Amino acid sequence: MHAPAQPTLEVLSGWAGYPQVETCLVPLHRVEALRSTPGPRAIRGNGRAYGDAAVLAGGRTFSTLPQNRFLEFDRELGLLRAEPGVTVEEILDVIVPAGWVLPVVPGTRHATLGGCIAADVHGKNHPISGSFAHHLVSMSVVGGDGKKRTVSPESSPKIFWATCGGMGLTGYVREATVRLQRIETPLLVSLSEPCADLEQSLAALDSKPLEYPHAAVWIDGFAQGPQLGRGIVSRARHARASEVPPNKAGKPWRRQTRVAVDVPKPMRWNLLPMGALKAFNAVHRAARSRQRPTLQMGMSSCFFPLDAIGHWNRLYGERGFIQYQIALPERFAVDLFRDLLERLQAISSPPFLAVLKRLGEFSGGPLSFPQPGFTLALDLPRTSADLPRVLDEFDERVASLGGRVYLAKDSRMKAEVLAAMYPRLEEWRKIKSQIDPENRFQTELGRRLGLCV
Repeated sequence: MHAPAQPTLEVLSGWAGYPQVETCLVPLHRVEALRSTPGPRAIRGNGRAYGDAAVLAGGRTFSTLPQNRFLEFDRELGLLRAEPGVTVEEILDVIVPAGWVLPVVPGTRHATLGGCIAADVHGKNHPISGSFAHHLVSMSVVGGDGKKRTVSPESSPKIFWATCGGMGLTGYVREATVRLQRIETPLLVSLSEPCADLEQSLAALDSKPLEYPHAAVWIDGFAQGPQLGRGIVSRARHARASEVPPNKAGKPWRRQTRVAVDVPKPMRWNLLPMGALKAFNAVHRAARSRQRPTLQMGMSSCFFPLDAIGHWNRLYGERGFIQYQIALPERFAVDLFRDLLERLQAISSPPFLAVLKRLGEFSGGPLSFPQPGFTLALDLPRTSADLPRVLDEFDERVASLGGRVYLAKDSRMKAEVLAAMYPRLEEWRKIKSQIDPENRFQTELGRRLGLCV
């Protein structure tokens, strides 16, 4: 018999295309391979973390996509048990026709169940529903010590919460059980309204939270002066059966299978010219400035709008981009968000995409991102030589004000500010050392931030 072929190095990155590292990408067909593989290893889902959270330079990066079985679905109680490689899209295909939905979804339907747990993702409804971890009943975790543990918020709260938001560094989630949300129809009622400036954009997120629990503000990153921070607040809720007209009632659930545009391989230049983007922002704002509730057919346009453009990350060219997502206490949000937008414009690096959301009072794990206040996510092209320095400065400001950077989006933060942003960091490190004493689970993000040293 021939020995199995050794995996070869290949260049891999997160969704933002930066940084790029050489790693051995290995499909995880058998979980036992994790135990038998010497040295450090990283766990990767569908590659939707933006930075270096799911790659390991020079080591083995195990892809969980082959681990994609549905293990159990209780249609009466709304409980789903599945392996980590199942995507949000695949889950919705199974549960929506039965009258259920995931209570919390990320901004893309291509994220995996394991990725949602590792990043403890939050949606547009965090003030009402919390993060993904708040809807997990239990999960099976294989630590670096090789032991398989079934953990839950009740039975093993420390390991459970360290794993939720732990960026895949505490161990491998072999399976998880999620508590689902009952819905009457797969349709949504949406409402969009214009916001004249940053203050209005922030205030809009506190309007109608119970009536429309899903809310976010698209910000025009090019607006200046009195219009700085202007945008469109979009709110949505699941439609009741009584609201659905006869011609739409009874239609089967259909997910968004086609994309409007599919971007080719990354070019050597940025495909998003500044002038065209500025004009697009103005047109987009005018087109979305409607104030009457609208019944729309599906969830994709509300929850996963960017998925309509296949490989949209390639629009930023070979250099990729940086997504900078921060959370701040409410009392500091207006001033710092304004300063950040103005500073980025001053260095000719305005955000090509900017989204503002409200975060609620739900508590999470030691490395979970959501905290009470607001979060702003910015897509920034890597075209300005001043951008790294400016973001470093704002990291320190954010940390000093009790805020934090989202690790699932990060690709460049320095380790020195991490402890100030995540004050329970040492608590997390103790749990990792307990179940992964030899630091077998590593990533480039973990190495850069001192999480796996």
